[in-house]
Amino acid sequence: TGANTLRRYEAGAQTRTARYNRLDGSYYDIFNTAVGIDSAGRVSLHHKGRLVIGVENTPTWVFDVLKFLVIDLGGTLGQIGMGQHGTAFGHAGATVGPAICYEGLYGDFCGDFVRRGAQFLAIISNDGWWGDTPGYKHLFSISRLRAIEHRRAIARSANTGRSGFISARGDVGQTLGWEQRGVITADVPLSSQETFYTRYGDYIARIAEYVLLLCMLYFVAYRVKRRNYLVK
Repeated sequence: TGANTLRRYEAGAQTRTARYNRLDGSYYDIFNTAVGIDSAGRVSLHHKGRLVIGVENTPTWVFDVLKFLVIDLGGTLGQIGMGQHGTAFGHAGATVGPAICYEGLYGDFCGDFVRRGAQFLAIISNDGWWGDTPGYKHLFSISRLRAIEHRRAIARSANTGRSGFISARGDVGQTLGWEQRGVITADVPLSSQETFYTRYGDYIARIAEYVLLLCMLYFVAYRVKRRNYLVK
């Protein structure tokens, strides 16, 4: 399930996202958190590590000045605490990666769950603020990419949006549509294999960006040199 959680810090030990508590001089972070509670009552937490720009990831002073531009996506507005990586939850021999909403857009970040042992992914999301627009459909489609990249089945639960099951091949199974109430169940296959992308992440894309930059610089230098030659 999802929750807003709070962590307090003594003065001097606070993070860069911590807020000041005027009552006792301490600091605190508010997190968007995935909470796992197993049958033995043990609690696991994953704090959201990829924040929505302009709503969750906004410095306080900027938020105060530009808050008239900010839309309410549900939850806590303004700068919130940021998790460091994907934390996998384990229970009864199975391990799940509990990605939260916007985190599903980042393939390498979802890979953190898998590299930490996740055998399938469970994405929880609040899609209600989209309304009946292509937005929630787009988020569901992106989840299919995560399944293919890491060869992990996905169970996706979205408030108001589209919930459903996605196979490790990206095939869509049972779904629950926009603004529909109900319960769907399915067997979710587990996998412990790592794909090339899981192991190495976005390195290929980053190398391609560097090569593109070098090509552009070479082209600019070539044009400048050629122009100077023609002027002479």
